[in-house]
Amino acid sequence: MDRVELVHLRTFVAVADLGSITRAAERLASVQSNITARVRQLEDHLAQTLFARSRRGMALTEAGVRLYPRAREILDRVQALQAPEAHIGLAGSLRLGVVETVATLDLPRMLASLRHRHPDLSVELSTGTTQELSRLLKDLKLDVVIVSGLASDKTLSGRAARTDELVLIHAAAGEMPAIKRNRPAPPVYVYKAGCAFRAALEGWLGSLKAVPAAVNELGTLDGILAHVAAGNGFTALPARIVERHMLRDALRTRPVPGGFGKLATSIVWRLDSADSPRLRAFTAVALESLGAAK
Repeated sequence: MDRVELVHLRTFVAVADLGSITRAAERLASVQSNITARVRQLEDHLAQTLFARSRRGMALTEAGVRLYPRAREILDRVQALQAPEAHIGLAGSLRLGVVETVATLDLPRMLASLRHRHPDLSVELSTGTTQELSRLLKDLKLDVVIVSGLASDKTLSGRAARTDELVLIHAAAGEMPAIKRNRPAPPVYVYKAGCAFRAALEGWLGSLKAVPAAVNELGTLDGILAHVAAGNGFTALPARIVERHMLRDALRTRPVPGGFGKLATSIVWRLDSADSPRLRAFTAVALESLGAAK
């Protein structure tokens, strides 16, 4: 092969995204033998092994990880050039991950603003906990995430968009039980492990050595707040969630004591993609939207 062509980069990105020759062939409407051949041609041309092959599928090597953001950027720039003349500018896709609180309260307005400014830039959305989304970002499965807390990994960078006040939430029909040092605490209702709000609540309870009677994991804000409103236990979430929730009249709040009551909402990306025009455009819109929601 004398040169790298776009078809090789499209194939490489598809295999990297999906981790499978078979699934990449389906995405590209091709046959597996062609996908395998293009990957081999690209590896031979670059004199580098881009994928580690195993029974589980195809995983990027260090060389593949270095190539991936550059390949995506080239493909996005080509797509932008092919966009209708009236919409020449940013194009392609951005894989975004957000925690559920952002997805519920901030994302609709944010994506509407992004679509207005960059109509040819599409967003592929995922939700999860801060821990889950950070792992997907590091593994090249996402391009940017909005999470609770700051980036702590040396391969990641980010910017705090706002600081949320965490509050303890209990049913309005009763008083919040006193949480005392070395004494049992009432049941708590939380997201699964990896949620920054849960970590803050557990950190505060741990500082008091107060063990909850039960730790109940639920997958939605509505479920957590419904149980709390019914008097089944308590939780800790940003105050702005309670203020906007349909059950707000059935809930009461008080600040989380100590150093556990403040948590940043941050936009986080990989260092190797910091110069991406798509990332810069999204970050500008996200900072504006999240800042306006303070």
